[in-house]
Amino acid sequence: MLIGVPFAFLGVAMLAGAILGRVEGDVAVAWFVGGIFALVGLGLVVGRSRTVIDREQGTFVRTLSLLFPAYRKERRLEEFDQVSLVREIRRTKNGSYVVFCTYLTGNASKEKWAEIRDYVKARAAAEEVAKFLTWPLVDGTGDEVVVREPEHLDESLRDRVHRLGERVDVTAPAAGTKIKFWTECDDYVMELPRGWLFWLAREKVTASPGRLRVEARHLLHSSVTEIPADELEELELLRWGGCARRIQARSDESVTTFGGSLSDDELRWVHDVIMKVMTR
Repeated sequence: MLIGVPFAFLGVAMLAGAILGRVEGDVAVAWFVGGIFALVGLGLVVGRSRTVIDREQGTFVRTLSLLFPAYRKERRLEEFDQVSLVREIRRTKNGSYVVFCTYLTGNASKEKWAEIRDYVKARAAAEEVAKFLTWPLVDGTGDEVVVREPEHLDESLRDRVHRLGERVDVTAPAAGTKIKFWTECDDYVMELPRGWLFWLAREKVTASPGRLRVEARHLLHSSVTEIPADELEELELLRWGGCARRIQARSDESVTTFGGSLSDDELRWVHDVIMKVMTR
C-alpha cells in the first residue's frame, strides 16, 4: 500500500502543474503521464486482493480491486484434494529470503492460499484451511514430506506412536561420544558438545514424559525453548547428503533445531532417546 504513495504524489503534482500552467513543455504529456502515475499510485494505495473459499458453493475465488474491480478468478474446489505447505526462496537484487506457501493442490491444479515468512504462522494457516476443507495436509517444508489426515492435525507425537503401535528402540550411545547424559527424576538430560567453531551453541536437551526443553548458550546470546509433550507433533532428523545433520522439534507454537555439532550416529541416538522418553 505505502509503495503507491510516491507514485500518487508525483502524479497529482504533475496534474496540478498542468492545471496551473506551471509545466515546461507539452502540457498534454504532463496530463497523460501525471494521470498514469496518479492512477497507479492510488490503485496501489487503495488496492485490495481477496481470496475466498466457499465450501457451500464449492468455489475458490480470488479478486483484485484497485479503484474498481480489476480481476477475478474462480475455480471449483473439486479440482483439488489436499492442502500443501512448501518452502520457497524469493530472490531480490539484494539477496534472498525464505517463505512458506500454502497451496490447494490436485492432480493438475494448484492455487496459492497464503505466503508467510514465519513457519509457525504458515503452518497454522495451512492447518486452518485443511481443517475447514477436511483435506489432508502435506507438509513438504522439511527433508521428508509429512502427510497428516485432517482428523490427526493436532495429534501429538506420543498419541500418534500409541495409535499406530510403533515401537521405539534405543541402542547404546555412539562409541567415543562426548555427549554427557544423566537422569534427574523423570528427566533425561543430555549436554551436547560444542562444535569446533567457537561461536556454536553449547546445548542442553532435557526430555521427560511431560516436556521437551532445549537450552542453547551461544557466544552472544542464550535461548530456551520448551514444548509440552501433548503439543509436540514432529521430531525429525534433518538430513543432507544422506546423513543426519540436525534434529528439529515442532509444535503448533514453536520450532527448535539443535545438534548441529553431532555426528550422524550421535544424532540418531539423541533422537531415539527423546522419542523413547516422550512417547511412554
